[in-house]
Amino acid sequence: MSKSSPIDQLENRTLADKLFRFVVEAAPNAMILVDHDRLITMVNKSAEELFGYAREDLIGKPIECLVPNRFQQGHSEHVREFLSAPQTRAMGAGRELYGRRRDGTEVPIEIGLNPIETPDGFFTLASIIDITERKHADERFRLAVEAAPNAMLMVGADRRITLVNRKAEDLFGYSREDFIGRPIEDIVPERFRQKHPEFVQGFLAKPKTRAMGAGRELFGRRKDGTEMPIEIGLNPIETAEGLVTLASIIDISERKRAEAAHEQLAAIVEFSDDAIIGKTIDGVITSWNFGAERLFGYTADAAIGRNIAMIIPERCMEAELSLREQIRESHSVSHFETVRKRKDGTEIEVSVTLSPIRSTLGEITGASSIARDITEIKRRDAELKRSNAELEQFAYVASHDLQEPLRMVANYTELLAQRYQGKLDEKADKYIHYASDGARRMQRLVADLLAYSRVGSQGRPLVKVRSSDVLQGVLESIDRSIHESGASIEFGPLPDVLADEVQLRQLFQNLIGNAIKFRSDAPPRVVVKAIPNGDRWLFSVTDNGIGMEMQYADRIFQMFQRLNERGKYDGSGIGLAISKRIVERHAGSIWIESTPGAGTSFYFTLKPAEGGGI
Repeated sequence: MSKSSPIDQLENRTLADKLFRFVVEAAPNAMILVDHDRLITMVNKSAEELFGYAREDLIGKPIECLVPNRFQQGHSEHVREFLSAPQTRAMGAGRELYGRRRDGTEVPIEIGLNPIETPDGFFTLASIIDITERKHADERFRLAVEAAPNAMLMVGADRRITLVNRKAEDLFGYSREDFIGRPIEDIVPERFRQKHPEFVQGFLAKPKTRAMGAGRELFGRRKDGTEMPIEIGLNPIETAEGLVTLASIIDISERKRAEAAHEQLAAIVEFSDDAIIGKTIDGVITSWNFGAERLFGYTADAAIGRNIAMIIPERCMEAELSLREQIRESHSVSHFETVRKRKDGTEIEVSVTLSPIRSTLGEITGASSIARDITEIKRRDAELKRSNAELEQFAYVASHDLQEPLRMVANYTELLAQRYQGKLDEKADKYIHYASDGARRMQRLVADLLAYSRVGSQGRPLVKVRSSDVLQGVLESIDRSIHESGASIEFGPLPDVLADEVQLRQLFQNLIGNAIKFRSDAPPRVVVKAIPNGDRWLFSVTDNGIGMEMQYADRIFQMFQRLNERGKYDGSGIGLAISKRIVERHAGSIWIESTPGAGTSFYFTLKPAEGGGI
């Protein structure tokens, strides 16, 4: 026979007892009445549903049957503490509470305890709420916070941190355990801490979702004391514990660096001496720097919004339209020389570089134009060309006109030597020899100077030339020198190039002649090769001769420069200067690599002939 509860004994006594039972039964929460011995004396329908027991199965059972095994050991102590100072309050403040169902599963709960004094003794009425859904919602919230791409912190009204995510750990350098419970001011730089509580109170007084510190620069402080610029979004959230604030924090260090770089670039553009202009794909001007104002005479206000045609002479518009097409096809244009028109109508020569401007989607929306005034440069170039032409003409005329008197001096000194050799004293023979030798050297210098002047003034048009045929002709012309020196000349297939055949012949002859002349004790060995090098053919002429120190590499290409004492090697010292001038006339480069005692390699580049391949 089941034990009757105190309420059963009193149910017929008063209307208040009936009303109490009715209220308990009708309560939306699980309600359990426990006596002083911790035995259950009453449950309602909600309690049956929550714990899975029938009412009859719970009445008379100790309350511990609803406590998970892992918490039972400490439960008795918590009950004694409550009974020692009974008052209406929440159970287990600061702890997570769980109930145990009949099937052994656990359910997260909140419990409100209410002490009741009756004639039959002391009872405790427990109001129990299943907070499973709330826990799930809390977990979803935590997962959302954890997955957020920004640092997230939740702060209570006491300004202490209650929740952080991984991004916050990474940003500030604190572990999650170090963060929780820490005052928010710990991540505020010291110079801002004093006023920070005031800002917090201002937000809590009128809480709403907004950016923090509008109009101010915000900084965060890392664990190591370093600072970083940040942006903060504040979100007030009402919870059972009261108002909390969820802060979303973004490190804007990279943005600040990008802004600083952009400002620096903008300043460079704005104050550049070059005219830097932005325009749409149809030529409408969108930006106009100070350099453009100086060059063309229009202010930025007067230029922006107008078409670029205002600075382009009519005869140049066709070229402008062609450039726009290249921009549309994503091509850049470098150093295009053309003519532009100032506001006053005068024309200037400019070098223009064009680059496509792309949108964030990669679409070409316009072009950036950099224009440099080359009027003065062109004038100086013209003067230099005229001066060089006059100098070449002078050198040609001078050397040409000097040949006749020099020939006469040389002839007569040789006649003197032939007729009076041995008939005069030894001093006279020596003087005649000096005069004859000097005249011959002077003739050679004049002839070389004449050859140097002819490189530019009498060069032929550059045409397709078979360099292998040219080299073969050179070897035939110096066959005697090759035979006498015991030299071997090696070469494989050589390309067709764009060249002046006569000058290419002279170039090969000078370089191979040098290799034979400056030989070591071993028989000369010369190797001629050509390999592709970008848009040019790279030729090399390599020997096993005496070599030289690389500190003289530039000097040997200057006129009349000799590294060896006069008389030891024949020549005027102008052959390599001629070679350099020939290569430069062919829009190429020439240089040397050498090691004393190991030989020398001369390198030079030439353009390929059409169809000559690279």
